[in-house]
Amino acid sequence: MIDFDDDVMIFSQESAPDASAAALTAAPDPWKILVVDDDDGVLAITRAALAGCQFMGRPLELILANSSARARHHLRERPDIALVLLDVVMETEDAGLRLTREIREDMNRQALRIILRTGQPGMAPEREVVLRYDINDYRLKTDMTVQSLFTTVIAGLRGYHEIASRIRAEETAIMANRAKSQFLANINHELRTPLNAIIGLAELMESEVFGPIENEQYRQFLGDITRSGRDLYETLETILDVASFEIGTVVLRPEALVMAPFLERSVRTMRPLADEAGLTLRLDLPETLPLLWADPRRLRQALLGLVANGIKFSQPGGLVSVTVSPAADDHIAITIADQGIGMTARETAAALMPFSQIDGGLPGRLQGTGLGLPLAALIVERHHGRLAIESEPGQGTTVRLTLPSTLAAEARGLKV
Repeated sequence: MIDFDDDVMIFSQESAPDASAAALTAAPDPWKILVVDDDDGVLAITRAALAGCQFMGRPLELILANSSARARHHLRERPDIALVLLDVVMETEDAGLRLTREIREDMNRQALRIILRTGQPGMAPEREVVLRYDINDYRLKTDMTVQSLFTTVIAGLRGYHEIASRIRAEETAIMANRAKSQFLANINHELRTPLNAIIGLAELMESEVFGPIENEQYRQFLGDITRSGRDLYETLETILDVASFEIGTVVLRPEALVMAPFLERSVRTMRPLADEAGLTLRLDLPETLPLLWADPRRLRQALLGLVANGIKFSQPGGLVSVTVSPAADDHIAITIADQGIGMTARETAAALMPFSQIDGGLPGRLQGTGLGLPLAALIVERHHGRLAIESEPGQGTTVRLTLPSTLAAEARGLKV
């Protein structure tokens, strides 16, 4: 007879080590297994059958309960229980089934493995129970040998370990994203505020609102401060954008976008930079184009970064082209091609990593953070599109963005 004066009997398979051994090695945490059955004989047999068992170098610790009420108490007190061997018929004909539903729905213990055992299959037909209840195995007590019990328990513990590991990894990722979001918010405030002040005050002094600046050297310094501040502000914005896309906090505002005027404005913005570098910047558009499903601000950001890269990595006299063409499945392809230094396959992979720089022998023209291509890839991915790169050293680089038209977006159930 098992004594239940303390509501539950906890049975550990290993004797406690002496103090000197404990000082040398810490015993691994045991797997907690709750055995619930109103038959003391079944509890005793289960305890004997699992005596000395280990899994992944950890012993088993049995928590024995002879009612669903005692089991419920210890489930709430012991969040580390990995597996429950649960009798169906106890104080009521469906006590085990009701406890199963409570474990999943009220306690939200999704990783915990539940193995139902019954000696009265007529009370709980297997097919009906398996379909209606979130259990992991169903066993008849009369069919369970010592070996089958061992196999069932180990399989349950393995499942618990895999699911619990996955849940922990997801929770760690969520916590990391929260910490990153908070860090970005702090950086955004701590850097953007003083930068705005620096740029604003420099521009105010340049305008000579409160009097003339008679020293020309000071005037040049103010111009340098303003340009450097704007460059730093733009770099900060890009870094924050990349980080925000990576953790999924950016909200797109896609709309039906008319391609021709949008691309013409974007290319016009970059033309002075191309002229300064001695390059030709060309836009090739077909006569008719479907509407594009895109966030104009974010797509413009991606395009300007890619065109800037094409200009930056090209020699004077070269060509940078932006071409639009239809693609499969009602998509639209935007291709940015240059005749610049090109990249090897390894350099192409590195260029997609944030802050990577490609050394192509043009040291005076390769300023930047190395974020243009990674940010463009993140923007295209969030638009359910694809970014592909073709490049050969000395032969230039072609970047192809394939994005959904409004027809493709509607077909995929995206809001247009």
